[in-house]
Amino acid sequence: MMLRTFLQCGLVCLLFQAMVFGESVEENWHQWRGPEASGVSRTADPPTKWSEEENIRWKVAIDGRGTSTPIIWNNKVFVLTAIDTGVKDTSIPDPKDQPKTNFFDIKRPNSQHDFVVICLDRKTGVELWRQVSTTKIPHEGAHQDNDFAPASPTTDGKRLYCWFGSAGIFCYDLNGQKIWERDLGQVKVGSSLGEGCSPVLYGDKLVIVRDHSGKSSIEALNKETGETVWRKERDEGNAWATPLIIEHSGRTQVITSASGFIRSYDLDNGEIIWKCSGLTGNATPCPVVDGDYVICMSGYQGYTAIAVPLNSTGDISGSEEIRWRADRGTPYIPSPILYDGLLYFNQSNQGILRSLDSMTGKLLFGPQRLDSLSNIYASPVGADGRIYFVGRNGKALVLNRSQQFDPIITNSLEDRFDASPALAGKQLFLRGAKYLYCIEEQKLISRESRQDIRKITTGEYSITQSWSQEQNFKRPYYVHVPKLNESGESSPRKLPVFLFLHGNGGNAKGAMRVFVKNRKALASRYVMVFAQGYRESWNIVSERSKADDVGFIEDIVRNLAKYENVDANNFSVMGASNGAALVNQLAIECRLPNIRNYISGVSPLSVWQFDGEHFKAKGEDNNYHKVSNPLTGKRLLNISGTDDKLVPYHGGPSKVIPAKEGKLAFVAAEESTFFWAKQMEYKGEQLTTPTSTHGNMEFFSYLNGDVVHCKVNNVGHGATHEISDELLLEFLKGGSQ
Repeated sequence: MMLRTFLQCGLVCLLFQAMVFGESVEENWHQWRGPEASGVSRTADPPTKWSEEENIRWKVAIDGRGTSTPIIWNNKVFVLTAIDTGVKDTSIPDPKDQPKTNFFDIKRPNSQHDFVVICLDRKTGVELWRQVSTTKIPHEGAHQDNDFAPASPTTDGKRLYCWFGSAGIFCYDLNGQKIWERDLGQVKVGSSLGEGCSPVLYGDKLVIVRDHSGKSSIEALNKETGETVWRKERDEGNAWATPLIIEHSGRTQVITSASGFIRSYDLDNGEIIWKCSGLTGNATPCPVVDGDYVICMSGYQGYTAIAVPLNSTGDISGSEEIRWRADRGTPYIPSPILYDGLLYFNQSNQGILRSLDSMTGKLLFGPQRLDSLSNIYASPVGADGRIYFVGRNGKALVLNRSQQFDPIITNSLEDRFDASPALAGKQLFLRGAKYLYCIEEQKLISRESRQDIRKITTGEYSITQSWSQEQNFKRPYYVHVPKLNESGESSPRKLPVFLFLHGNGGNAKGAMRVFVKNRKALASRYVMVFAQGYRESWNIVSERSKADDVGFIEDIVRNLAKYENVDANNFSVMGASNGAALVNQLAIECRLPNIRNYISGVSPLSVWQFDGEHFKAKGEDNNYHKVSNPLTGKRLLNISGTDDKLVPYHGGPSKVIPAKEGKLAFVAAEESTFFWAKQMEYKGEQLTTPTSTHGNMEFFSYLNGDVVHCKVNNVGHGATHEISDELLLEFLKGGSQ
């Protein structure tokens, strides 16, 4: 699914004023279970009510699969995902051809996966950066409800630590620069259920627990370098419980839940301080601390909760030192929430709720069936006297923190939710199977109070880049904002953006003059943007420019998305000739949420961009060796003339355009569009007859008009000029739904 952002709009303006976010742990959500590792935020005050139409600040589609919790620090949101590239290793049998080797018949993938870190702007949901940490084929499969990016990252406000299990651990600064990485080896999870324990940061150490059917371990890394400080083997089978780190009794304890023992390790050296047996199998819930006791629980093949004193030493299994035990209704996958003496948890993975007094273990209420919630995988969170339970079916129940069952409201979203929520400030973050939601109460402001809002205006702007030909080079782009009211002022409403890329030898200023004059219908509805290619060219195959043009266009989009009169979710990019080739490359490589429509004028795919089987990323050396898997959900329009002498309509080498060896060869125009349609999940055959005609133009429309080829008969390299504003707007309208 294409990475997209949708901001809620209304008849009156929503408040998107400058926001100030906190820098402290208490004001953010820096790890999986929040500031206190209990699911509670002391500073957050999120809404109680939301829907797809109400109190959605932004909504972003996240490509790939991942159930890790979003991590919030200041103005940034971090998420992990694993993206199946579709690039297969033929030496590994297809999963459907592999024999059954485990109870759930889980098979090993045979395709490469990109393990990706994504950073979003907290205000807008706009992607700030993404890094592919590594690309590899997972060494074993995962349960259908698990994935290859289940562990939540963590941050100390300076660095971000991202754990992809057997694919490695990666440390970045908060601007996406990799600092170090480690491969800690592969694990063998029983029944190939997949990994899932999150890393925990404390002081100068990063702790990782790996419980599986092989040699289980706990390891402390130096957070600055990634080097191992200490490592201990554990006699444990499958478990997924993230450890808890707490200072108590003069030592910093690392507390781990597992099926054999709950253990406390000394963070300094890995020595076991105490241990206690009693949990059931496949321990997954995270421990929570209540004063001088830690509460651990499990809910697979039985129910158990145990409150263990933190001043213990040695093996206290079955001793009178244990404060209390419970054997009813504990969770399998979700962790409990401990909120000021009240312990809430659901039974197994079901919508059945209980609450205990955390000091005594006394049942306060339950079992209470939550009729609106089906299964629950997400762990509950709490703030401002409220508790939030999120079901897999998109229903979310908000409760008052109370010794009685005191529901406030049930909300609903159109997604499946397995990841645990995050809270920060006035916002609640919910990650679904498709989308990441930022939920915040939307306050209305009057038009009169808009005078201080920052707007983009007509003028020249620039992006600074460095590459082999230039250092700190200011690359210009030109913006035209339409005047839409009687006083000649720009419209107060948010406008979509139309970005145009000139051809080889052209220039942005000239393109702007001609475009604004001749395409008035477009120019009156869109913020028009005209980017200048370096040396009047774009870096495609053998052109004279070696600049990072994909990065240039992405930076323009990121910059414009910040303005209050720009619809941050509705960008279109169109190019002519060499500029259209860059549009194709953007469609191949770009993963920004904002660009909805890609229009290539007189340039189908070249054989460097598509080799007949795979789309290709340009790469730093311009060799187009790396296979790329373009995001699905993109809308594409190709315009080509049948009499084009530069770019042959029926494919093959150009008579004019050079390549590294001979002349640049192209995919046939109609076939090029068909390959794009297949990438966008079209399942049918290539169209051989047009779906509609307009004068000398024939249209071949796939996927209800999301992928379209426009064949301009008896016209050459100027075919783009044949298509009218009306037809362009008709295509663009389909991307604004």
